[in-house]
Amino acid sequence: MSQRWGNTWTIFAMVALIGPCPAYAQAPSNLPGEARTILAEIEQSCRSFGGRVTFNEGFVQQADFNGDGKQDYVIDWGMPTCSTASAGYCGSAGCMQSVYISNAAGYLSGVDFYGLTPRIRMRQSRPILTLDVTEGSESWGWTGKAFTKLPPAGATAIKPSQSRPKARRSN
Repeated sequence: MSQRWGNTWTIFAMVALIGPCPAYAQAPSNLPGEARTILAEIEQSCRSFGGRVTFNEGFVQQADFNGDGKQDYVIDWGMPTCSTASAGYCGSAGCMQSVYISNAAGYLSGVDFYGLTPRIRMRQSRPILTLDVTEGSESWGWTGKAFTKLPPAGATAIKPSQSRPKARRSN
């Protein structure tokens, strides 16, 4: 297993306390190669604890973030669950969310965020990724080369060079 994901035993370190929710016995087969490799590691780790992996609803979401006509994938690593242990992809900053952006060579990987409840929404006719984080929520949009944190909907970003209006003094 790659060092990025740590030791196998840490993936399923505590007992799962999962309520009933829609689930899938297998992950979608059309995932990018790196995502399938990580899933195989998760399944192997769960089997080593005598369990079986379930891929809960919301595990994979799709959108065309870069506008190339091909689906890009958002993987919520907090959603695979093991029947005998819990996943190690969540912590105090939330769960790891990996985004795979399609390109000519296949998929750009390594675009990872931490948060909860990933949602794909439309803003100005473009899909954006919104995550719940410790301070509320954050939205991210694709700029053509990378994801950029977006200002809240309806807010206008102030450039550092712009001066802010001076406060009026009352007498």
